Amino acid sequence: MPASAYDDPAMTWELRDQYTAARVLWSHSRLRRQAAPLLHKAARLWSAWTAARDELVATFA
Repeated sequence: MPASAYDDPAMTWELRDQYTAARVLWSHSRLRRQAAPLLHKAARLWSAWTAARDELVATFA
């Protein structure tokens, strides 16, 4: 929230709560948008890693 909002006499607790809720929703949306490509890449890497690990375990078993 901008610092000037704290000094604004029109800023009520209800309005402040609405502003905070909107900021939280925006933050979650931004995180999902930024994290999605990384998670897709991580899923592929995890699959490759587990396949390699299983092959290594089978080789040394």
